[in-house]
Amino acid sequence: RYTCTVNDFPGRQQGLTENDDEENYLKLFGEHKKRQGISIFNSSVMTKNDVKGMVFHRCPLYKVPNKFITARFSYLVALSIRNCRISSISKEDLNGLTALEVISFDENLLEYLPANLFADFKNLKAISFANNLIKHVGIEIFDHLPQLTFVDFIGNVNLNFLMNATT
Repeated sequence: RYTCTVNDFPGRQQGLTENDDEENYLKLFGEHKKRQGISIFNSSVMTKNDVKGMVFHRCPLYKVPNKFITARFSYLVALSIRNCRISSISKEDLNGLTALEVISFDENLLEYLPANLFADFKNLKAISFANNLIKHVGIEIFDHLPQLTFVDFIGNVNLNFLMNATT
């Protein structure tokens, strides 16, 4: 099995902003790697079912690239989006990723996690939102996660778990 890594892509140097469509961003990333002699996402060695983990690190995504991930990697069990300037996340951003067992959004700009964020995730075992700006977490966020054994919120100094909100 494989983990696909998107690392250190200089999106701003390519003229991208937080308003760009995720497909445009990742198309430019693919062209950037192709110029370096690296072909991504088109390997004859692996299929999309072989990729079990996806890592985005230091890529200015600004939002979860859900359409990109679900179209290419339908059987992910681990997703890490680290230091990618993600400032918000919703249940809709994670649609189609319910097989995940591990999810990490460390070192982003998140301030709020809605109570229903993981409502459809029965297999989640580990969650990490370390070193964000999280102030509020919906009170029922962990209620439907029977497999959950690890949660990390270290570095979120103003964290409040007592917010009673469903969205």
